[in-house]
Amino acid sequence: MILILVLIGSWIFGQNAFGFEGDFLGYITNVATELLSVVGTVIVVDQLNRRRTREERKHELFDQAKSRSNDMAVDALEKIQRNDGWWNEMLVYYGDKKEQVDLSGVQWAGGVDLEKIDLQQADLRGANLQEANLGQANLQQARLFASNLQQTNLEGANLQDAKLREANLQEAELRRANLQEADLWRANLQETELTVANLQEAKLLGANLQGADLFGVNLHAARLPVANLQEAKLLGANLQEADLTRANLQEGDLTRANLQQADLRSANLQEANLFRANLQKAKLREAKFSETTVLPDANKTGRPFKPVYDKFWTPDTDMTRYTDPEHPDFWQPDWMKEQENSEEESAQ
Repeated sequence: MILILVLIGSWIFGQNAFGFEGDFLGYITNVATELLSVVGTVIVVDQLNRRRTREERKHELFDQAKSRSNDMAVDALEKIQRNDGWWNEMLVYYGDKKEQVDLSGVQWAGGVDLEKIDLQQADLRGANLQEANLGQANLQQARLFASNLQQTNLEGANLQDAKLREANLQEAELRRANLQEADLWRANLQETELTVANLQEAKLLGANLQGADLFGVNLHAARLPVANLQEAKLLGANLQEADLTRANLQEGDLTRANLQQADLRSANLQEANLFRANLQKAKLREAKFSETTVLPDANKTGRPFKPVYDKFWTPDTDMTRYTDPEHPDFWQPDWMKEQENSEEESAQ
């Protein structure tokens, strides 16, 4: 190689280090040119081979990401995420004709980090995402039928109009999540954290929400017939116009909940806490109460975490006093009166 470079240098400067002249110098020049061409070709071929090998490896990882083995799938996913652009390429790789990404049945359990990921309209039916981090992820209109989201972090995630029928969301973190119009038919939300989540018009027929934290949740016009809300924490929840027919609210905490125009026919409210709840125009026909059900106008004393109430339901209790605005002794909580006054002032 050094000899070639010396000869080429000599030719460039009009002389050579060995004193060769004429045809011989031309011959050497031609040989050097050919050698350089060969070297260039080898370099190009090597680069193409490297690129082909990289593409083959990339597609192997894409296939491995859908492996039935959780360890293999997670390992592939982590490698894909470490390479810029590969995640988006994988979504295209698994996209169908409707531009919906087919990730059904993926095994991505055990702390996989998918924070802020965009999986809008993705097909995740039967996916195992247990303990994954999907905080602030976009899962709008995603199909998550029978998926495993147990203990998954979905805080602030967008699940609007998502299909979560029979999904397992037990102990999942859904604080501030948007589940408006989501389909949660017979979903398992036992002990799930749903503080301040938006479930407006969500479908929760037969869903299990036992022990769930629904503090300040928006369930306006949500459908919850036959849902299990036993021991659920519904403090300050908006259940206005919600369908709670035959729902189980036994031992549920409905302190300051807004149940205006809610349908509670045949619901179980035994041992429930209705302290300062708004029941205006609520339907309570055949609803079940017990002598440990706290009434809305009860007084509270004692410690904050160990309150004592002085008014409970009895067979003689006239519940229309809380539901019928035309009742001569109609009662509604002060916070509701203040809200109505504020709305009237804003309308003027």
